[in-house]
Amino acid sequence: MKQYRTHEAFRDALPGYLERRSAELGVPTELLRRRLVFQRFLARLLRVAPSRWVLSGGAALDWRLSRSHAARARTTVDLDFLYRATLDQARADLAAATAIDLEDHFTFTVGPTSRAVEDGARSFRFHLTASIGPRAYLTFVIDIGVVDPLGWPPEQIVIADPLDERGGLTVPTLPRASSRREGPRDH
Repeated sequence: MKQYRTHEAFRDALPGYLERRSAELGVPTELLRRRLVFQRFLARLLRVAPSRWVLSGGAALDWRLSRSHAARARTTVDLDFLYRATLDQARADLAAATAIDLEDHFTFTVGPTSRAVEDGARSFRFHLTASIGPRAYLTFVIDIGVVDPLGWPPEQIVIADPLDERGGLTVPTLPRASSRREGPRDH
């Protein structure tokens, strides 16, 4: 996708770009829209603390499957993470990540936090809003399972940058063998 000088021009061009990519790839436009927002958020988060965040859940599965182009996971509506530190540090990482300007026209804000207590799990949900310029573009949640140590090395996958087909982002994920049996709420 070409570079745009203003938020308005980028926001106006984005729907057409995503629709064209949707037709080329044979995937729903909403999936590409979410992947774009998730990838731009991950780029910020992993710049702040690359060793503390491990992507798990549906988004990790979706990106893993989309690499092979043999299968597609369902469109996931949130990001799930295993987090290797304290909740206070997670909040600090999120604040630092949302302060980063990658010159991609996106900004992120963190909203309310809630605690999910299921079977003694230490899980937390954060509500985020992605904006382009002053206008909200997509709201989503991230679920964080606080776990330290992990007990296994994360698997690194490269996810494509939806705005630059030449680039990608290396993301630590739950290893393939663990993906079917573990998730943030399991810790």
